[in-house]
This record gives sequence, C-alpha cells and structure tokens, in this order.
Amino acid sequence: MRVCAARLQGLSAGSQGSRRAWHSSRLLCSGFDGLDATASLSTEAQLTEMLQSVKKGRLDLALSLAGPLAAALDVSETAQQFLARECSERAWRSHEDGRESRERGIALAVSGATFDIPGRLKVRPAHLAEGFWLRDVSDQHHRADTISKLARCSLALRGLESADAAEALQQRCRVARSSASEEEASTAETAVRDLLLVGRSAVVKLQTSRSAAVLQSFVAREFAEGSPGTVASCPALLNLLLRAGHQFTDSLGELEPAQTLQEPVRGPAVLALRLWADRRQLAAARQMTTISEIISEACSGGLLPDPKDGLDLLNVAETFFQGDCPLKERRQALSVFRRTAERLREQG
Repeated sequence: MRVCAARLQGLSAGSQGSRRAWHSSRLLCSGFDGLDATASLSTEAQLTEMLQSVKKGRLDLALSLAGPLAAALDVSETAQQFLARECSERAWRSHEDGRESRERGIALAVSGATFDIPGRLKVRPAHLAEGFWLRDVSDQHHRADTISKLARCSLALRGLESADAAEALQQRCRVARSSASEEEASTAETAVRDLLLVGRSAVVKLQTSRSAAVLQSFVAREFAEGSPGTVASCPALLNLLLRAGHQFTDSLGELEPAQTLQEPVRGPAVLALRLWADRRQLAAARQMTTISEIISEACSGGLLPDPKDGLDLLNVAETFFQGDCPLKERRQALSVFRRTAERLREQG
C-alpha cells in the first residue's frame, strides 16, 4: 500500500489534485488495492500503446484506444478529452521529473564533451556515425521529442493549434465569471502549460540533436584546434560559426514569458505563449539550416583538405539530418550536401 500511496501522491501533485488523474493512473497500483492485477496490467499496456500511437503520429489509433480506456477507468470524459488530458499531464510530469538529467545532457552537448573522453584517438569524419552521441545527450533528445509530441497533441485536440484559436480562447476567458468561463480558464491554464513545453522542447531537441551535439561540435573543435593559418584560410566558415552563435542567442535565448509551469495562469497568456512557441520552433528549424551551411563550408572551404574526409562528413550529416531536421529544412540541407559532394568529387 505504501508503494501505491507514493505513486498516487506524485500523480496528485502533478495534476493539482485532479480526481481524474487518480483514475487514469490507479491501475498502476491495482495489485495493492484488491483490483484484478491482470486487468490492471492490460489497461496500463493499452495506455502505453495509446501514447506510443501519439508519438508515431497515429492520432486515429490513439483516439480509438482512448474511448474504451476512459470507460474502463470510470472517467466521465470523451475519448478526445481523455487523450488530451493524458498527453498534457504526462508531458508535464516527464518535463518536471527530468529537470536535472536535462540540464546535464544539455551541458554535455554544448560543451562538445564527447570529444574529451579519455582514450579517444584523432577523430576522422567517418568515425562520427556511431559512438559520439552520448547516452546522456541522446536520452534528453528523445525525451524532449516525446514531450513536444504529447503537448502538441493536447493542443490539437483542444483546437488550439493556431494563433487565431489561441486569441479566441483568450477573448472567451475575459467574459464575466461563470461556470462556463471557469471551464475556459482551466482550458487556458492547460494550454499555457502545453505551449511552454512545446517552446522549451524545441530548444532542447536542437541542442541535443546529433547535428548540433556531434557535427557542429566537431567542426567547431577542428576549427579551434587547427593550424595558426586556419582562421585566415577559412573566413567564410568563421562567419558561419559566429552567425550560428548570434542567431541562437537572439532567437532561442529569448527570455520566456513571465509565467512558469508552477504558477497559476489565465487566458491573457495564451496568445503570447502561442506566438512565443511558434517563434521558437521556427528559430530551431532555421538553426538547422545554418548548421547545414557550416557542414558544407567545412567540407569544401579548406578546413578538411582531404576530399575523402569531406565526403565522409557529408555522408554522416545526411544520415543525421534525416532524423533531426524538419521536412522543409531537411530537403534544403540534403540539397546543399549533395551539391557540395558533387564539387568534392570533381576536385578528387
């Protein structure tokens, strides 16, 4: 019973005492309170499958599982409401529970710590394909990706994907207080929390991606540790590295809105947070484009004199960008890589 109580206490704190959160999670403890253990495990497996479907972009499948789950858990919600709440609350708990490990992962990523491991020999571009994306870094990338997908699903199910929808909710929250407006205020509070998670996760995903934590760090280190003439011989690369730093500071170092996840928030924050989260996602995508330009210039601009090293780096970059980059920016990056590879082959 102590195990069950501890879990319920944590869930209650995460959902601000929500009775519905208790229902959605009580089967985790069913072996301790006399409920059928087999049924409990089955329902928890279905909850996991539902959330995995969201991560895979299968909202139709997730909704088909949400209805029976809500009924099994005796929750008076529609399938859409149940799924939206589960996504939002689990994203929030994952974000809060991972605070220390997230800070550690980001610190390792931005410092290029993977290249400081004792025993590492001279790193060649072909080596970067495996073994350089540290577990502490990759775990945070995957966690941020999951948090973002769950939070965005919650927003979509509430009809708050656009700035216009956020503004409409904000206006409704300004109506004189009533039972209806209190419900709107609750929706706004959840939306603000989801939007904060979307905006924060965009930066974490970028910083802990293979493209930034491995490729950009490799180029920056090769440039910094190159011969005395490297700076003079690679002015374009220097400008790109400086631009990446300024761009990150200006666009992604932007201070968050005053609200935090722990503070009560109301409707007026929704539109501001929607616009802020959108800006962060666009800025993260733009940063990936800049990283692709850095890789291309490093391969063809003199940092890597051997064309084979340049081709190897481009091959690794193409693989990494396939997984790290949004579709539009990915297409642009792959086009840049292929043109650069053609020039290197002509030189060889």
